[in-house]
Amino acid sequence: MLESKFLFVAKTLFLAFIIINVPNFVPFNLNETSYWILIFTTIFDTATLLVLSSSISKYINLKNMNLNKDLYTKDSDNKNIIERIGILKTKIIQDRKKSFILFIFFLISTLLQPIILIFDINKSDLYSTLVIESINREFDNKKNNIEEIISIQKKQITNETEIKKLQNSINNLSNIRDKNIEQFFKSNTKNKFNISKIIIRNIILGVLWAFVFYKLYSI
Repeated sequence: MLESKFLFVAKTLFLAFIIINVPNFVPFNLNETSYWILIFTTIFDTATLLVLSSSISKYINLKNMNLNKDLYTKDSDNKNIIERIGILKTKIIQDRKKSFILFIFFLISTLLQPIILIFDINKSDLYSTLVIESINREFDNKKNNIEEIISIQKKQITNETEIKKLQNSINNLSNIRDKNIEQFFKSNTKNKFNISKIIIRNIILGVLWAFVFYKLYSI
């Protein structure tokens, strides 16, 4: 009775892992690195549920196997014991297969993390280029408009004070442009650093979980 309750807990933990992770796959956004970062981060964070589920199942099956082997040595002609041993052997083999599959899964997932980081950095650099080009383009347009006004006013021999104000406005626009670019670079660098921290953390967790499932497989 107690063992059946523990097996129920193991199945519940596995179900909880599925329930937590499956919603992250929808909607599909395969081209976005943030989509994959979210998926893998959640999987690595909830892998404890898989470890506990697999460990409980394997422990109970191995314990029952050892118990039935002891009974078999005392009563080798008992068909019920032989059948139970056969069933438990099948369950233990299934447990080993599951542990090996999970070991491979977490190993591959870990190896994918640097690739995701490279794609994210490349995408961030491309986005940075587009933003800076947009800022410079907006500055050039405003600068050209002001220079046209200055040129017109010079031909009309207007007050030089107004012309100086317009020239100063170009300097102000240049300062604003430089400030916006600087702030964007700071923000972009901070985002890269935060993503790098998440990826490094995922790599460490991935190696840890791969090692745990390999140990479960080798038991």
